[in-house]
Parts: sequence; structure tokens; C-alpha cells
Amino acid sequence: MQRSENPTKGRRLLLLGVGMLKASLLISPLGATEVFHVAEAGDDNWSGRFAKPLEDGSDGPLATFSGAREKVRERIADHDRSREEIIVTFRGGRYAIEESAVFTEADSGMASAPVTWKAYPGETVLLDGGIRVSGFQSLESVAGQMPETRIPEPFHKQIQVVSLQGKGIDYTRGIERRSRYTLDGAGPLQLYHNEEAMPLARYPDKGWVRVADVPQEAGPPIREGHHSDRRDGKVPTGRHYGAITYAGDRPSSWASHEDIWVHGYWTWDWAESTQRIEQLDTERRRITLAEPHHRYGYTSGQRYYYFNIPEELDRPGEWYLDREAGLLYFWPPEEDFSGEVILSGLESPFIRVDGAAHLSFEGFAMAYSRGPGMVITDSDSIVVRHFRFYGLGGRPVTVEGGHACGVRDSSFTELSAGAVFLSGGDRATLARGNHFAVNNHIHAFSRDFRTSHPAIRLHGVGQRAAHNHIHDAPHVALYFRGNDHLIEFNEIHDIAQETGDVGAIYTGRDYTSRGTVIRYNYLHNLHGPGLHGVRGVYLDDFTSGIDVFGNVFYRAGRAAFIGGGRDNRIQNNLFIECQPSIQIDGRGLSWAVHHFDVDHPRYASTLRDAYEEAKVNEPPYANRYPELIGLYEGDPRIPSGNIVENNLSFGGIFLDLYDGIDLEMATVRQNLIGDPVALRMSETSDQNPEFETFRLDDPSTGEILTGNTLWKFGTRPYRIDGGQIRFHEELLPGTTGFLPLPMERIGLKKER
Repeated sequence: MQRSENPTKGRRLLLLGVGMLKASLLISPLGATEVFHVAEAGDDNWSGRFAKPLEDGSDGPLATFSGAREKVRERIADHDRSREEIIVTFRGGRYAIEESAVFTEADSGMASAPVTWKAYPGETVLLDGGIRVSGFQSLESVAGQMPETRIPEPFHKQIQVVSLQGKGIDYTRGIERRSRYTLDGAGPLQLYHNEEAMPLARYPDKGWVRVADVPQEAGPPIREGHHSDRRDGKVPTGRHYGAITYAGDRPSSWASHEDIWVHGYWTWDWAESTQRIEQLDTERRRITLAEPHHRYGYTSGQRYYYFNIPEELDRPGEWYLDREAGLLYFWPPEEDFSGEVILSGLESPFIRVDGAAHLSFEGFAMAYSRGPGMVITDSDSIVVRHFRFYGLGGRPVTVEGGHACGVRDSSFTELSAGAVFLSGGDRATLARGNHFAVNNHIHAFSRDFRTSHPAIRLHGVGQRAAHNHIHDAPHVALYFRGNDHLIEFNEIHDIAQETGDVGAIYTGRDYTSRGTVIRYNYLHNLHGPGLHGVRGVYLDDFTSGIDVFGNVFYRAGRAAFIGGGRDNRIQNNLFIECQPSIQIDGRGLSWAVHHFDVDHPRYASTLRDAYEEAKVNEPPYANRYPELIGLYEGDPRIPSGNIVENNLSFGGIFLDLYDGIDLEMATVRQNLIGDPVALRMSETSDQNPEFETFRLDDPSTGEILTGNTLWKFGTRPYRIDGGQIRFHEELLPGTTGFLPLPMERIGLKKER
């Protein structure tokens, strides 16, 4: 593609001399026709055609996103010149971001001529939303010069203090309540040191204390509780009057309860929240909690910790902000403290893209905000790649609406919440969004919003999550809702580190949310210390029509779990040391009948509402998912149509069937079973220890699992080598229909 030349440009360069000729060599280092430069030493009044300022100061790079955006817009609007690729390069440095850089339709590229915003090759470009604080002094050295503190005197020598007055920081802003249902605004204030978030002073320093009791009083409770669950045999779980009691006397050592908070898993181990203490009665060891209360109430024996307590600033790394005096206290984790920390600041997105197309953002680091990183709405072909996201209070990447947008080849860590949200397509028409999260390393996320903020969340129709490495988080790794997503080649481990009744990959409660394929993922070393443990793939509450194919599960808890749903296929997976490898229940026939019985006092219409909204008897649903037609004309409670086929399972339990489901309701065939326990069955839920067990060496096991192969050979076809599974397919009997797994392709890809 040819572009018109400026006839005066060459003459002007000659007149400006040798210095400018040298600088002009930096105009197009990337070989692009249109290149603009941005640098810390730049000026938005310059042309941006040069990577460095000219010696005479007459021209050079631009200084900001907004300055570069205006230059790009001028170039895009120049219809007299042909369009070629436009590249904006940022030279290495720290760029303080105080407001969002907004891109709209006017900033769009074209498929043949995209606009790329990128870091200069080989240089680190930090988009910084933080506030740098220096001037610390040891608390011991300023004794008598500052207001009296509640911090214990033995630690004054180690603790540093600085006044925030006059530094442009709103230090009076209070702590805000947070839970699994909140993240509409900013995340909590954070203090960062050496790129890590430091803990707010708390008790206990690690771990939890337990709710001693939830006092029951006369009159109506604030929450009635969960009548079908009575852990103490008497009180419905979660029933409360706004108060809890505690054991021990630690709170008696605190001079005041003002602005002390508690963070706990108050009733269920999959839902937590922070609550402010309204009253603290140390005589009765009773805590009255401020409204709004936790959604599921409070239950004795559940775990929590206290935080924002000056008396508990007692170990390296902790900090506390005295909001009345404007004093920041910090115990540095090392003796040679640099004297500077970073407080999270920016609350709006660093970058907002709305209605734009064919933009690429590459190579930036983005850190130290209280808000989100990038928000992309109703846009087409927006690519984020080679980013390093850390220290963000909101979600780093959000895509809503539009088509073919996403993030790839990036790293995410030290996040208050989840990492990536992709929503697009149209569930009414089943049009695909084609958004993507590919080849990302995501770890140490959900630090503050600890439940229901996964690394990756997929909504709508037709998104893809592939080749991601996800690990080290308290709850879910990947959550999906909607239709026809593809989840493949991901490695997920060390997930659900402090929760229960949780899945590494999770979805639930919608018959029409079908068509997703979960294939070729490696899920291993999952945790789930809370009530009801962990699942690898958790198809909860009647999820139906999902394919789980070719995955590797190693020590993945209840690895593949079908909770009352239909038409799911568990095929060609490898299970090693899982408890069990596969579980199917018939909850609709037992404890979850309230989803179907309209006369039930707790009738829930969620399933029926979604079914009717989808118009399943008409195209496109009738064509794409014919199994949905007439579902409610039969008995939807029965979990029919599930297939368990061609799987290999060793070293644990193969199959659990609960809540009245039997082998006539599910197809179980051509599996190779090498687990000590091949099958467990019960008419009741998996919480009842009484079930019928069929061991591998029982003569009756082969009869009840006819059509499957029981592995009774001494040598297993795999070994664990340095945490990696070495599978020897040549040892399998020739009768198995198991297809080879592309294990070498799972996980992060090395870029060529």
C-alpha cells in the first residue's frame, strides 16, 4: 500500500542539521509506516515522531496516552492519506495514571491496518495507579512528637511511621464492607512493598478463630436460617440475632473496638464477608455486628479473624492507618527498609475501550490501583497481550459485549479479586462472542474478595479459555455460564485452599446452559479443607449437556461431579488418586426436590424460569439442543442421559452414585478401573456414611459393572515423576477404546 509523501519534509530535515538526522533514525524502529512515540521526557505539544527529545528541544516524543491518542485520531481522520498500520510506542519508565485513557470508535483501526499501543521493545513500561509515600521514621525515634499510639511499645523500634497530611491522600476514608457479591466500586486500600501487598494488622496473624456460639433470643430472628441443615441438631444453620460470642480473652487487650472488623466464612465455606464490629462486650465475650449482615447468617464453629487493630501490629509486614491522625504505621519485612511504600490509588480503569475496533495493547505493566485494569465494552477485535498485571483492587481485564476481544500471553498476580471476565454473544440467538483468555499465568488472586471471584469467568456464548496456568487461590479457578464455551489445555492446581463445596471449574443451576466442552486440562493437587471438600469439574445443581473429555485429574478431590443434571458426557479422561473419580447424584429426587415441587414451602423457580426464557421448543434451541424439548412434560428430576465412557481410573475410588441414582439411570461402559474401590452407592446424600461398597477384588463388582474392565494387574500404566504424570499407553490392554492424550500441549505455550 502506497502513501502520499510530504514534499517539504526532506528539506526541513536537512536544514535542522546532523543532530536531528540522528534522532530521525528512531522514527520507525519497528518498520511500521506510521509510528508515534511516548516517553517520560515527552511533551504533548511535540509531534511524537521521535523516540527521544531533539537536542534543540524543538520536537520529540509525546508524554501521555491522551496526547498520543489525539495524534492518532488526526491520522485516522486524514482521509486524503491511505491507511496503514499505526503503532504507538512507550519508552521505558513509570507513567503515573490519574484518570482513564478512553478509546472509542474514533480511535479504531481496521482489520488490514490495526492500531497498536505497545511498550518499546526491551523496555519496562509501568502504568502506575499508586501513590508513593516516603519520609518514614522509626516510631521509637519520634516518641513524644506524635499523638499517643495504641501500638505496643516493645515494637516501636521496628515500626516506621509517616504523616499523610499534606500529601494529597484521603486518609479519612473508612473501610468498606466486602463479600462475594460486592466489587461494584473500588477494592480496599492496599499498602505495597517490593510489589507485594502487605497485611493489615490482624489477629490471629495467620489462620482463624472460631465462632463460639450464636446467641438465640426471644422474638423473630434477623435471619431464620437454613431449616434443612441443623448442625447442632437444634438451631437452623445461619439463624441469628446479630451477635456472636468468642472464646478466650484477646479482645480484652484492645483499648477500643472502634473500626475493628472481622472477616469470616460465617455459615458456608463457599461464602465469606467482612463485617464491622458495632459493639464489643468483653465481659460476656459477645460481639454485636453492624448491618448489613452476612447473607447466610452466622453459625457456631465457623471461622473468622479480626483486622484493622493497632494493638495487633506485631510482626514484620503488617501496617495500620490511624485515620483520625493521618498517621501510617508500617513494620518493614527487612531491616534495610528503603523508606518508601506505595498505596493503591486509582479507582477508575486504567484503560477503557468502548465501541472501538482493531486495537492492540502490548507489553505494559499495570499496577497499584484500587479499581479495574482494562474495561472493554461493545468492541471488536481488541487484543491485550504481554501484559503484567499486579497489585490491582479490581478485575484486570473485563470484556462485555462485542466480538473477538481478549487477553493472551500475560501474567496476573497479587490481585484483590479475579483476573479476567469475558461476556459476549447472544444467548437468545446463540450467536457467539468469540472472546478469549489464552496462555496466561494467573496466581495469587482473590486476596480480598476470597470467594466467587475466579481467575477466569465466562458468560454468554462461545468464549474460549485455553493454555492458562492457574494456581494458588482460596476458591474457584474458572467459572462459566451460558453456552458453547471451550475450556481446553489449562493447568490448574493448588486451588480452593481455604474453602469447601467448591470446584476448580464450576457452573450450576440452568438446564439451558449447555454445549460447553471441557477438554485436555490438567487438574491436580486441589485442596478444599472446608465443608463438602473440592471438585475438579463441578457441574452443580442440574447442569446439563456438558462434555468433559480427555482431561487429566490427579488428586483432584471429587474429580468429575454431576449434581443432578442430564446429558453430560464424561469420556476419555485419566483419573489418578481421586476420591472419587466420578460422582453422580439424583438430588432432584431427594433433598433438592424444592426446585420442582411448586407446593414446597421453599420452592425455587430458577430452573423453570430459565427454561421458559430460552424458548427451547423453537429455533435455535430446538435445533441445537433437542434434548430440552418437552423436558418438563416428563420427569425433569431424573438425571438421565449421562454417559461415563472410556475413562481410566487408578488409585482411588472410581464411581459414587448417590441420592437414589443407579446404573440404570446412567450409562457406564468401556471404562478401565484400577481403583481399590470401584463403586459406592447410596439412596441418600454423600453426607451419609452408610453406602454399599463394591471393591475391585469383590466377585460381584464385575457383574454390576459389566461392560467395563477391572484392572487387576500388578503394574500400573503410569508413574509420578517429580509431580508430573508419565503415562504408558503401551501397557493398556488392547480392548480399551481410550484415545491418546496430548499431554505435551497442556499448560502455557512457549512463544516462538
